[in-house]
This record gives sequence, structure tokens and C-alpha cells, in this order.
Amino acid sequence: MAARNVWIYEGRSFKLFDSEDEAQSWLKENDPEGIVIEQQISERRPAGSADQYGVPKADEAS
Repeated sequence: MAARNVWIYEGRSFKLFDSEDEAQSWLKENDPEGIVIEQQISERRPAGSADQYGVPKADEAS
């Protein structure tokens, strides 16, 4: 799964939209003064693969 952008609304509820048009349409009907925030969602990485992606391993002191 490649990275993708989603639009997030958090107000009286939490909603996730696949497109800005979809988000704006929902806002117009449900919360005209609300806003949505665009966020990039990265692909999932398999458990135990942090070192393959340059993420340092936790040491026993942390």
C-alpha cells in the first residue's frame, strides 16, 4: 500500500474522508463552520522491521 492523503474532521464526531470534495460536501451539510485537515498516511510496516527503515532500536535504559 502506497502513501495516500486523507482528510480528517474532528468535532462532535471523528470522520475520515478519501477526498477533499467528499469532506467539503459533508461539512456543508453537517458542520458549515467546521474544518478538515489533510494528512498523509504512510504504508504499514511489518512488526519487527524498524531497523530496516532506519528506526533506532530501543535500549534497555529507555
